[in-house]
Amino acid sequence: MSFTKEFIKDKLANDVRWMERALLVLLARQTTDEQNSDRTIHSNSRGFNGVDGHYLTYVAKYIQKGNHLSGKHIIKVAHRLPKYWNQILEEIELNRD
Repeated sequence: MSFTKEFIKDKLANDVRWMERALLVLLARQTTDEQNSDRTIHSNSRGFNGVDGHYLTYVAKYIQKGNHLSGKHIIKVAHRLPKYWNQILEEIELNRD
């Protein structure tokens, strides 16, 4: 299957399973000190950007505990995640057989 920018952006904006998985993938791409401080510290084009760092780290850790997105969090995450499409594509390509 070929993943295009448009396909990934659509999934990140509209598919809760993709949103939840993307949050975990992006959290894993944060540095250890960023994960521990719940914010973005380094401008390294990995993980969340500085504007989204605190909120998306919070939500990703919530998902990590076995919870799921619902209500206003789906709307907020759907608005923020599509900009990370390229990092998700990188991870998809890294994990292909």
